[in-house]
Amino acid sequence: MKMNLLKPLMILFLLTPALAQAGAEKILSQCQIVTSDAKKANENPISALIEMGYCLGYVAGVSDYSTVTADMASGELESLKSCRPPSALNEQLAKVVVKFLEDNPKLHHLDEATLVALALHDAFPCN
Repeated sequence: MKMNLLKPLMILFLLTPALAQAGAEKILSQCQIVTSDAKKANENPISALIEMGYCLGYVAGVSDYSTVTADMASGELESLKSCRPPSALNEQLAKVVVKFLEDNPKLHHLDEATLVALALHDAFPCN
């Protein structure tokens, strides 16, 4: 299953190296602000905060996705699968997570990836 998801991405990047290069330069630039580029952050602090947020959010999202996908592949998190409709917007997903967290304070000891997965599973179970 994991390889089925990766194949289209690999093909896309093999067929469009310029797109991949632009993506690499974008995330590199954004993450450099986080790691060392204080001068760039001072030039335009609002823009820098947005870029830093994008880097940190993107890295955390991919990291969490990789971890959860690996756990699901091993069967450990089978009960956390969710099937959100393609029309669901990120804002709606955020609202789902907020409501779930507000309604379930007893679960706040769990890590973020698990909590988000539980919220999405609760709202969008697979049939």
